[in-house]
Amino acid sequence: MTVGVVSPYQTNFEQVQELIQENLCLKATQFHLVERRPVSPQWAQAPIQGRRLAVGDAALAYSPIAGQGIRFALSSALAAAAVVRTWRDSPADANYATQYYLELVNAEKLRHLSNINSLSSNQPLATNPAKPSFNNTALPSRVYYTGQTKMTGLYINGLIKCTEAIALPDGDIVRWLGNFDLLTMRDYCTKPLATTSLIEQLHQQQIGESEALYLIRWCLERNIISTADIKGNWELGIGTTDN
Repeated sequence: MTVGVVSPYQTNFEQVQELIQENLCLKATQFHLVERRPVSPQWAQAPIQGRRLAVGDAALAYSPIAGQGIRFALSSALAAAAVVRTWRDSPADANYATQYYLELVNAEKLRHLSNINSLSSNQPLATNPAKPSFNNTALPSRVYYTGQTKMTGLYINGLIKCTEAIALPDGDIVRWLGNFDLLTMRDYCTKPLATTSLIEQLHQQQIGESEALYLIRWCLERNIISTADIKGNWELGIGTTDN
């Protein structure tokens, strides 16, 4: 069995041995040092060089205390496979595929470093800024589409394809929530629309009542749609409202 030990002793293995014996109740003859590496996260300066991709720890080696190494190894391997497949089968999207992978690794790195810094300073882990809460009774009577879109590479059926997606306020990119295409909200709510009418249109897509309410709240909290109840929204030149 291999056990990882996080220790403040950088060079004195005798102190590490004492730590292991005390905490794991093992004798010195029952274990031996396999290797030693820094606990701090490490990453590749260039995850892509030519047609070579760094995957897993080669791209980003998490701190052992994070417990995220296997998850990132698998997710980066799947993403890398899609990138290579895109380079081969869809050359027109090659640049988007490359950028997709670079952004994926960089986003993981920044999130991990932020959380490690929070742990080191005894601060709460980084979270998204507080968002307004839209429960069942707080839904606005009218909403309209306010999402910001951009052309970007997305993972679609094993390839990275250049397509339109929604840029969220926290920097994430999204196109689908489950099987629902979020750009459908733009089609429904280009003009201020009664929330009840929006729910009816979602029902026509075989989306149940509770799922529709969840979807609307999710979009409201991420500014994909916004309330049209506040005075002043009518002056944005969006158009007439549905009653």
